[in-house]
Amino acid sequence: MADHTDNLQQALQVAIRRFLPQADVRNLKRLTGGANQKMWFLDVVTPGQSTGLVLRQASDWKQGSDETLALDNEVQLLTRAAEHVLPVPAVHYVLTPENGLGWAV
Repeated sequence: MADHTDNLQQALQVAIRRFLPQADVRNLKRLTGGANQKMWFLDVVTPGQSTGLVLRQASDWKQGSDETLALDNEVQLLTRAAEHVLPVPAVHYVLTPENGLGWAV
């Protein structure tokens, strides 16, 4: 598990630095729950600020199926809901398979 967490933290570091060049990823911890998606807590640390975030990694299970909502569509739905002042979690970044982490929010 430690190797997977270390590899994920390194991949997140590379991905986050595309958005925030001076950022460091720290305190990556797997959260419990999530039957079909992995959830992680992490701190994104920039000079003078630390922001706690939750990363949700979509699984390959039923992706592309008519029975599931694709993650990019879910992000659009959350964004639209937030525009109408509904209480939804903020989406800070969307990671795609090109980031080497699969689909993640």
